[in-house]
Order: sequence, then structure tokens, then C-alpha cells
Amino acid sequence: MAVKILEKMSSLSTHSNRFVREAAFGIIEIVINTNHVAEHPTTLPSIAKGLTDNWSQVRYRATHAMKAYLTHHKDPSTYPIVLPRLCLNRYYIAEGVRLETQRLWVAVCGTSGVQLVSENLEHFVKYYGEQIKEKNHAVREAACHCVAELVTKVPGVGKYVGVLLNMIDEACDDPSWPVRDIACVSASKILLKYPEECAGMVEGIYKRFLYQAEDPIPSVRQHAGEALANFAKVDKEKEERVTRDVETMLKKIFEQKETSVASTDLMNVTEFGVAKRKHDNDTAAHTNISMFSCGSLAPGPSTARVLGGCCGGGTAVRTGLDPWFATDTAIHTIAFMTDLNIPTLPLLDLIPPTLQVRTFIHYPQYWKTVFTALPTIVRNVGKRAVTEWVTTLVPAMFTCLQCDNQLASVAASDCIKALKKLYGEAVWDSKLDDGQRGLMARHGL
Repeated sequence: MAVKILEKMSSLSTHSNRFVREAAFGIIEIVINTNHVAEHPTTLPSIAKGLTDNWSQVRYRATHAMKAYLTHHKDPSTYPIVLPRLCLNRYYIAEGVRLETQRLWVAVCGTSGVQLVSENLEHFVKYYGEQIKEKNHAVREAACHCVAELVTKVPGVGKYVGVLLNMIDEACDDPSWPVRDIACVSASKILLKYPEECAGMVEGIYKRFLYQAEDPIPSVRQHAGEALANFAKVDKEKEERVTRDVETMLKKIFEQKETSVASTDLMNVTEFGVAKRKHDNDTAAHTNISMFSCGSLAPGPSTARVLGGCCGGGTAVRTGLDPWFATDTAIHTIAFMTDLNIPTLPLLDLIPPTLQVRTFIHYPQYWKTVFTALPTIVRNVGKRAVTEWVTTLVPAMFTCLQCDNQLASVAASDCIKALKKLYGEAVWDSKLDDGQRGLMARHGL
């Protein structure tokens, strides 16, 4: 009877109604836990397919079914099918799926996770390549995280570097910014770990980073800065190249016009990592579109490129470029470079003049970036080495503290508190005038 139930539930696990699929995996879990039977040949493939379902609730219930299966029928011969799916779901956006899978991964692999991945490396690379092309944006994002993890933690990945880098290059073109975000960082980690294997693709990779540095999405710019810093860490030649380009990027803000030209046809909201356009209420835009968890009309991977090749754009939300985007990325790059002990002192003197550009509407956002990064830069470079430089930033810091943009004001407040702690109250106080001391008192600093 139990085997017949498993056969029927395996059939229903592919039903078009997601509630039926969810219930089917719930029953599979109960049958296995109650009868310790999972002998029907379709059981494991059905559960494995459920781990890739576009609906998070179905994926969650399939995870419980897989837990029951592995508890009573743990077989290393199933690992090529099971482990890649579990590994990816550890980064899945739905918290329940992510946490339950992480617990299951530990239960199955213990402290041998890296070894098991290494033994089944071919299957992991193949599965990640499939998932990075999925229509579900959350799956593509998780796959990018997995590629970065694979490169940095698992030995023997070298022979797959070309394949992995091509995967990530496709993801850097994604219309969903969280995918582009992690893809850019993943590419830099591959290059940093395997510079020789990537030698033939360096130019394309670097152009990709520079392209992402001008992205309208702040998080993408931040991680483009991290990618550029990783690139600079590879060798002295690349360090000098990044330093020259960061210097150029810092000067871009002086070209900024009063009116923002980027994303002029976008609304100031995002859904599922994709900026909403003004025509989003067009019925035609929502007809015959694949539906995913919570009914999201999430975007699929980009099918066309703007620039072509490894430096191709393809980011659907880019309708123009604001020069200050590049300057914003330059600040992130400098902060990440200091994390990696890469010399940045020649670049620091170029920052104070950029804070005098206050003629465009988004300048408080740029200030937020500067004053968020400033404590990190001071700590990494050494407070004594930049004492005079910090003093030149104090007036802009207190101007930002009083600005109407709450995020920028909070960033300035946090920066002041951090610098006061770094330098000590007496030294910090010596840098201030009476008006600035009064502002600190009023803001409880």
C-alpha cells in the first residue's frame, strides 16, 4: 500500500496546481517517515524535481520530503542528484527553504561538505549551469552565489574555470539587478583565485566591471567596486590599471548635470529586483508570462546584449548614464582596496573636491556613500596617515548631518561617531569649530 501511495504522489508532484504538488510532497514525507519505505523508482526523481519548483512553498515541502528520504535511505550513489540541489537551495531567497536546507545539508554532509562537492564536482558545475539560465530570478541569483562559493572553497575547480566564467558572464547581463550584483563579484573571485586560467578573458571581465560601475542600482555599483578591488589584487599591473581608472571615475562627478538622465522612464519602486517602468500596467506586458512564487511576473534571463561579447550590457533598466554613478563606485572601490591593503593614498586627495558638487538632485546619495565608507578607509589606512585629510572632510560631514535626506544624515552621524571613537574625544574635538560642537550636542553625538 505504501509503495502504491508513493507512486500516486510522485505522479501528483508534477500537477499543474501548486497546492496539489505541495500536498503530494507532504504525503510522501509522511509515508516515508511512517513506513520507512521509499523504494518506488520515481520517488527520488520526484523529490529532486520538487527541490527546483518555482513555488517556494512546494520547494519547502519537497525539502522536508528529501529530509525523510535521506534519513531512512541515505545512499552515496544518490549524491550526484541530491547534493547540487541542496547546495543551491542553501542560498535560495525564501527563508524557510534556505534555513531548512542548510540544516539538512549539515545533517547529510557533516564536516565533509567540501570533500563531497569535490568528489561530485562535474555534477555541481552542470547543475549550476542549468540553474543560472532558469526563468526564476531567485534561482539565478542563488546559482551565482553557488559559483562564487565553489570557486573560493572547493579545490580542483581550475579545469572548469572557463565554463564557470562563461556562466557568470551570462548572469552579468541579467535584467534582475540582484543577479547582476552577485554575478559581478563572482567573476572577480574567479579571476582572483585562478588568474592564469582566466588570462585569455581578462579584458572582457574588466570591461564588465567598468560597465557595472555605472549601473543605476546602488548595490550593483557597490559590488562593482568590490570586483574592481579584487581585480586590483591580482597583480601590480592590474593594481595600477584600477588606480588609473578610479582616478578617472572620481572626476566624473564634475560632468554631472543638474537633472538626472538615467532611468527617466522608471518609477521609484522595484519589484523582484527589476525597476518598474511607467508602462507596467499595460495588460500586454502581463499576458502569457511565466508565474513564480507569490505570483511574481519575474523576468527571465536576458536574451540580447547591448554591447556584445564579454563586456555586453543587456541590463534592461539602463536608459542613460549619470556621471556621478562612476564616482560613487570609485568610493566603494577605494574602501574595498583598503580592505585588501592596496595603496590608495594618492586617490584620497581627489575625494574632498567631489563633495563640493551639489548642483544635482542626487548628491545626498553620493554623500551617503562617502561617509559610510570613510570610517573603513581611516581604519584600514591608519588614522595618523590621514589625519589632515579627514580634517578637510569635516565641514562637508556636518553639512550632510543637517541635510534633508535622512539616509545621508544618518550616514554622516554614524561616521562622526566612528571617527570620534577612532581618534579619541580630545583629538576629534580639536578638529571642530564651535558651531560643529553645537551640532554634535544637538544630535546627541
